[in-house]
Amino acid sequence: MKELILLVLVAAQYSITHAQSDSCGDQRFDVIALVDGSASIDQADFQKVRNSLEMFPASLGLNGTDRRFGVAVFSSNVEVPIPLSSNVTALMSDIASLQQPRGFTNTALGLTRVIEEFENFGIPENKQFIIVITDGKSARKTATLAAALRAKNMSISVFAVGVGNGVDELELAGIASDSSQVIKADDFDQLTPKIVGVIAMVCNDPDVVTDDGPCFGCILRNGIGYLPTRDCDKFLQCQLSLAFTVKQCPFGTHWDQSALTCNYIGKVNCRNDVCTAPTPPATYKTNGNCSQYYQCVNGLSHTRTCPEGQSYNDVLGYCIPNSDCKPEPPVPKACHMTAILNEPCFYNWNVYGLVYKMPCPGGTAYDQSVCACSTSVFTSCTPVCKPIVHIDFNGPEPGEYGNYGAVIQNGLAYFNGRSSIKIPRLANVDFRDRITIYTRYRAEFPSNTTQQAVVANGDCNEASTVAIVADGQSTEFTAQSVSRSPQTLTTATTNTWKEVVYKLKSGTFSGEDGLQLDSTPFGGLLQVSQCAFQVGHGEGFNDFRGWVDYVIITLCDGGPTATTTPRPPHTATAATATTRRPPHTSG
Repeated sequence: MKELILLVLVAAQYSITHAQSDSCGDQRFDVIALVDGSASIDQADFQKVRNSLEMFPASLGLNGTDRRFGVAVFSSNVEVPIPLSSNVTALMSDIASLQQPRGFTNTALGLTRVIEEFENFGIPENKQFIIVITDGKSARKTATLAAALRAKNMSISVFAVGVGNGVDELELAGIASDSSQVIKADDFDQLTPKIVGVIAMVCNDPDVVTDDGPCFGCILRNGIGYLPTRDCDKFLQCQLSLAFTVKQCPFGTHWDQSALTCNYIGKVNCRNDVCTAPTPPATYKTNGNCSQYYQCVNGLSHTRTCPEGQSYNDVLGYCIPNSDCKPEPPVPKACHMTAILNEPCFYNWNVYGLVYKMPCPGGTAYDQSVCACSTSVFTSCTPVCKPIVHIDFNGPEPGEYGNYGAVIQNGLAYFNGRSSIKIPRLANVDFRDRITIYTRYRAEFPSNTTQQAVVANGDCNEASTVAIVADGQSTEFTAQSVSRSPQTLTTATTNTWKEVVYKLKSGTFSGEDGLQLDSTPFGGLLQVSQCAFQVGHGEGFNDFRGWVDYVIITLCDGGPTATTTPRPPHTATAATATTRRPPHTSG
């Protein structure tokens, strides 16, 4: 059994920056990761520890003395090879070259050294956290627990993460400040998503509830997870790796996992419906206003409303007089759209403080009085077809994607084989028999013939129904219909930059790379995937390593037009690159 694997994070108010947002506001923090480098950890697993550590400088929003990160490594002795710093580039480089001392596991010494590091170099304004990650027992359990207690007495919040089946759960509980701060991972492959979850917990978002089980797994790596609960009218909205929020469906609806929405009770087969119990109640209440309740009829829940002036009594199970129970006044519908002066065919859509200019459908114009595009206003507006996703990495693209470790610079996104970009709003979208994807990519090692996902929509052990895959000099295109096995096309060119087109239209599936084209008939409809589209990751493939110039996903007819010359070869350290506009789609 492996010995104690420990990762201790001492953090003071820490932030996560996903999709160009800072969920920790103006909070301050220092973070030190204390990593067990004992001989019980093989080289492959220690590399996974390095990979996980890269999430901190990539996600913390490091800034001067307000937000810093460092790393300490211990075994028989302890060192601090990476002092506290906010230099993301230097931190990433130092983590990649982190050495493993390979002695025995002296966890107590490691904890003590990190505490001293903060006593000497910590900033008083920064709140402090310790997070322990272990797959076994410490060599000096009593001393380890004493060191953890010392940290807690210094107002340092302590987390403990167990890796594998050999963990000492009592020791984890003794190290952690609270039972909610004990986290478990099955193996080192799951360490990175656990670290992402720890980041969310340290950030201390009050709207997020954390736990070790319900939201763990690849649904969370997918970034948009939704899961049913034991209550038919509730569901989990998963965030990051360990975080979830329990959501309540409206009265008269149950959670529909297949549609990822709350649906009318009669359209959802919920195995936990109260009325399916061996001895169901005649009536019951879970939510709704004072007069609303459910009645069990033939094993199914039906909505009921008490007569005016009465309310439902949970204890008695029927309606009783209650003059205070009155119909709820209708809630005024908030209008998040505003008219644009002298542009009746468009309107501004206001979402979370951001403004998007949106077109009205052909033959309609925006009418502020009804907060919608309407035919009541005469207009000659013609239909405008725009891509549903247009990412070119040339500037802020709020709401388009979530960035999980990709480095965006000079109009390119660089993927290191462990990073990805996710487009959550394309999860569970029924494209039926039409979709076109334009992308331009360059593999860092084009002679590598392993399959690497460039764009795909598979995750959570669910195969991709749409995929563009780099395989050496070849590009593979995959489409999965509802009724047939996956169909795969292949193109091969010697171009350094692959400018490819994935197209499904009018019963034909085609893949194009420059002048190379492969196509085949495609029968039926495209299989719907509950997973988000991702750039750089896809179930069943290796993660992509290289550069992506743009990604356009559209249902529009017509084709793109390249507006300038191709971008020259680019390296990860290049300071500049010639700008190349991505293709645009025509209506």
